Amino acid sequence: MPNSAADQTLSQTIEYALYQDALGVFFACCLAYLLLVFALRYRNYFLISRMPSPTTVTEAHYITSIGLATDFPFLYRTALEFGLFKTYGIPSIAKLLVATKQLTHHTCRRYDDTDLIVNHFYESPESPAGLLAIQRLNHLHGKYNIKNDDFLYTLAIFIVEPIRWIEKYGFRKLHQNEIHAQFIIFQDMGRKMNIADVFDSYNSAAKFIDEYERIYVSAFCEESRILADATSELFLSIVPTFMHPTSRLAIWAVCPPKLRTVMGFPHPSHFVEMIVEGTLWIVFAVFQRFLMLPRTKPLRRTTDWEKVCPIMHRNSMDPASAIGVLMKKQYTIFENAYPNGYFIERLGPENFADDGGLGKLGG
Repeated sequence: MPNSAADQTLSQTIEYALYQDALGVFFACCLAYLLLVFALRYRNYFLISRMPSPTTVTEAHYITSIGLATDFPFLYRTALEFGLFKTYGIPSIAKLLVATKQLTHHTCRRYDDTDLIVNHFYESPESPAGLLAIQRLNHLHGKYNIKNDDFLYTLAIFIVEPIRWIEKYGFRKLHQNEIHAQFIIFQDMGRKMNIADVFDSYNSAAKFIDEYERIYVSAFCEESRILADATSELFLSIVPTFMHPTSRLAIWAVCPPKLRTVMGFPHPSHFVEMIVEGTLWIVFAVFQRFLMLPRTKPLRRTTDWEKVCPIMHRNSMDPASAIGVLMKKQYTIFENAYPNGYFIERLGPENFADDGGLGKLGG
């Protein structure tokens, strides 16, 4: 019996020691992982900070590729989608879009078309695909009477809204080179779209947005409400039905008060706004900064231009980007419009698909 008790005590001692060793290894691995994330998280920022300020589209595209498209792909995309949503608060834009019936009757296709045309240029601004996308965009816009100031406002949204979202919710502040690179690419886009009085700086674009919204985003607009409802349903389609009430509340919360008024949205309480903004900050500024290994390459929406009829890029996720797996559905949410691929020269409303006469890639 004494020997049995001694053996039992020895066995318990060994088990406890093994448990302590396993626990120590676990915490050591966790610490090593956190240190690795910390060591790699800001490498792109330090690289960009050592570069001269970009002066050409080529230089700007390189900086946005290793900065915005690598460190903030999901936040950047979300900001652009919300930016487009904000343009529906401008009555002249909303009335034209409702009149075309494209955004209300073909919401998914309209979003895919905009997403693909913009990203073909943004992701490869000097490639044949990027130039063809702008040519197609100009061809479609030429069918409508669009005010130059509405063009300028939308262009300014593309320039400014992603920067503001990243500055507010991102895990780091942007270097001035990144902000200027973002501006250069869309300034070039505006010029290729033949928009008059294109901005000469990021700050001038930001001021234009604030002034334009001060003038036009004020009273309720029925057309804005129609577009807001149609687009909200598209956004809600990616989440389970039981989450729709909460998700709809989140959409209202991220909208500025004046935009809610124009779109006929209710005004959530300040507490709800704080919860939504706090959640966004935790996901992007805390979780991404401390717990996620950084991506090793930019996330692209479009495929290589050499494919005459490219299949929509499926966004194969970087193994180092855990959020890529968790958020994969977000990057493929609007692919229902073109499940078998698309021709750039046929993007846009279905009844305009064959009227471009713009030629084809590779031919």
